[in-house]
Amino acid sequence: MAVTWALLEFLKQQIEEEEELESDNAAPSAGEPQLELVETLVSLSDRPVAGKNDHSGEAGSDEQQTELDEALDAPEGEFGILQPIFQDYFPQWQRVYARPNREARLGTHIFKITLAGWRGGGGIWRRLAVPPDTSLDGLAGAILRAFEFDDDHLYDFRYRDQRGKRHVYNHPYTDDGPFTTEIAVAETELALRDQMSFTFDYGDNWQFEVRLEKIDAEASRLRGPKVLESAGKAPEQYPPYES
Repeated sequence: MAVTWALLEFLKQQIEEEEELESDNAAPSAGEPQLELVETLVSLSDRPVAGKNDHSGEAGSDEQQTELDEALDAPEGEFGILQPIFQDYFPQWQRVYARPNREARLGTHIFKITLAGWRGGGGIWRRLAVPPDTSLDGLAGAILRAFEFDDDHLYDFRYRDQRGKRHVYNHPYTDDGPFTTEIAVAETELALRDQMSFTFDYGDNWQFEVRLEKIDAEASRLRGPKVLESAGKAPEQYPPYES
């Protein structure tokens, strides 16, 4: 709680300084997303802790998580922005080092893809070996081929990286990016055992869990994704119509 209030005070001070610099005709300031973050954190911190004083059930918990997710999706601040907040508490924090550039991991990526929400309790899955330079669009195609689905609908990938930042990459034929053709699996910054959700065909809403199980130490020699192991028979993508 002490850390939270220190952050809130810092954000409020930033917003006030930005508002002083604004002219009447200026575009909305970059402080607005931060203001929303402040308001959301305040509202969430004032609510009772789930399981103790809160009897609103899971619906309330889901709503709080959604609000917090939206708040955390605000633009990232400059690296090292927290130093002045905690300088008084940690005088040793004298220098801010630059954030290292994102490095692509060159080994073969091993993913376990599970068809979620299907009868059988996760018993339908495929394990894929994927070269690190494969785009998420290429991964999508490999998943669909592994489950014998036609690649004829839109889709998206959703996940959080190792810093907890949420990412959404869309089919290249959609209107809004970022697109799956713009990022390789080695650039996702997924931690081992973390997973992406892959939603295919917004009509039938096929859901797949894509878990990163392993990254080989040596550089990959694969030319394309390869199925290593499979379990369970995939359902028909277009089952016969029953009258």
